[in-house]
Amino acid sequence: MTLVHLDTEVSKRKIHDLDLSFVERRLIRVDGYTAEQARAATDLYRCVLVLQVEYPERAIVPPVAADHALHAHILHTRRYAADMQAIFGRVLHHDPDDFAAATADAAREFTRQAFLDRFGIAVPAFEMCLVSLEAGARQAA
Repeated sequence: MTLVHLDTEVSKRKIHDLDLSFVERRLIRVDGYTAEQARAATDLYRCVLVLQVEYPERAIVPPVAADHALHAHILHTRRYAADMQAIFGRVLHHDPDDFAAATADAAREFTRQAFLDRFGIAVPAFEMCLVSLEAGARQAA
């Protein structure tokens, strides 16, 4: 695989500027979120994407609400693909069945600590998903 060299600050700006209003609408309409909860979920999802930019070789495990936002984003396949291409230089895949238990535990703990260190957000262990976004976010397919 060839590495895609991206400007980290540009990628983070693109994450900040993502229009995720369609994700919020789906969370409200389909998943029963309130508008405030949907906004919080997309904010957490943005944090997950930032961590994936900052730690491209690490598996980042999203909090449950961020995972709901990720799944809502993925359902809009063209938008998701275009957004990931713009941020990472490729589509960032999500395979919920390809994650060993020991690796998952370490990735969850890494992500929880990164959320606290980077964003000041203490995510309780029970609010973390069991699966992650793939590591190697800067590698082209």
